[in-house]
Amino acid sequence: MPWYVESDTDKRNEMARKAYESLMTVTLRKPVNEKYQNFSKDVKARAEKLFKNFTYGEGEVSSISLVLSHVRVNEVVVVVVVVVVVVVVVVVVVAAAAAAVVVIVVIVTAAVAKQHQRTTLSFISIKCGLTREYMGARKMYPPIIRFLLLSSL
Repeated sequence: MPWYVESDTDKRNEMARKAYESLMTVTLRKPVNEKYQNFSKDVKARAEKLFKNFTYGEGEVSSISLVLSHVRVNEVVVVVVVVVVVVVVVVVVVAAAAAAVVVIVVIVTAAVAKQHQRTTLSFISIKCGLTREYMGARKMYPPIIRFLLLSSL
């Protein structure tokens, strides 16, 4: 429920404004031929005459100011749409960049881990091989050399 009672004048003003806007939309189209041009001029003149018979808000609104305010509203809508599109594009680009960084980090981590695993395994196999070698040839080395060999591994 609005805080004021809507009068018949308000309803007529709203109807006249809507009618005028729709007629102005028709007249703004590109004329196809001379007959249509004359028709659009006639419609525009009748719409302005009709609109001037009503008041809108506190005073009479001319067709020029109405069209300008309509254009301003459209500009605001365009600006809002552009800002929203830019924000969405930036968010998508940032999300894609973050996802790419995560994928790169995962790939690099996996490669490093795999390389580290290979290094560890090869080190263990070398150590086992040397230990086996040492165990097989332990009679050939004195105890101090055996200790140094084991401690170096």
